[in-house]
Amino acid sequence: GCYSLTSVTIPDSVTSIGGGAFYGCSSLTDVIIPERWIGYAFNNISGLKRINGKEIISDGVFKFLGNTLVWVDRDASSVSIPVSVKSIASFAFEGCKYLENVNVADLNLWLRSGVDMSSSDGWNLYHNGKLVTNVTIPNGVTKIADGQFCDNKSLTSITIPDSVTEIGNDAFYGCSSLRSIIIPASVKKIGSSAFYNCSALTSITIPSSVTSIGEDAFRGNLFGGELVLPKELASIGEGAFNGCENLYKLTIMNPECDIYSAKETLESVGK
Repeated sequence: GCYSLTSVTIPDSVTSIGGGAFYGCSSLTDVIIPERWIGYAFNNISGLKRINGKEIISDGVFKFLGNTLVWVDRDASSVSIPVSVKSIASFAFEGCKYLENVNVADLNLWLRSGVDMSSSDGWNLYHNGKLVTNVTIPNGVTKIADGQFCDNKSLTSITIPDSVTEIGNDAFYGCSSLRSIIIPASVKKIGSSAFYNCSALTSITIPSSVTSIGEDAFRGNLFGGELVLPKELASIGEGAFNGCENLYKLTIMNPECDIYSAKETLESVGK
């Protein structure tokens, strides 16, 4: 509500900015800010004209800095990203809870961008009008980003290259159609809620490279039988396997694995 504020400079040392931090700053026209914090906090400042000296271009649904897509209208239900877009900010879809369909002209660009889709209540991905059900992550990507496929309803299988070392928080949260995924031996960390409620996923193998499994990582999945956790695994988060009703045996190969926070989860296996 700082109505007289016309410009602001935010240093690189800032670690977070709240979504409503600049709400009501109707006179704010210029912002200097590290690119990672351009997101939601500035999305609905109607008078904002420049970020880091670059003009903001709006077409009603999208806002651009140059050829980078930085914001999407929060009320949009379907969007088509044109081939002219050369990069997409990871925060571009923050607050887009009504979004149901995303159509992209360049699928590899979308997959490399690591866009956080966790705001949507359920969405489908299209490539030039065709529903995408099978995805191959481009080689060179090192992390499946936080929320990247969160609540995607069309994805049935995904191929992950050996360049990936981390699967982020909520990466595949609620992917209810996902049936097939192979986690490569390059992955070291599986984030919190990474595969939460992937109800169609009937089997999973944890490779020997994994050292950390976050809380609720596989909660609510239906894969059954026995699951062997590797020797290199150092920690298992709380609730990591809660609700996996068909899992009757969990073998932890590392006797020094930190399982304290996951004690309740482990005690429920096989019962």
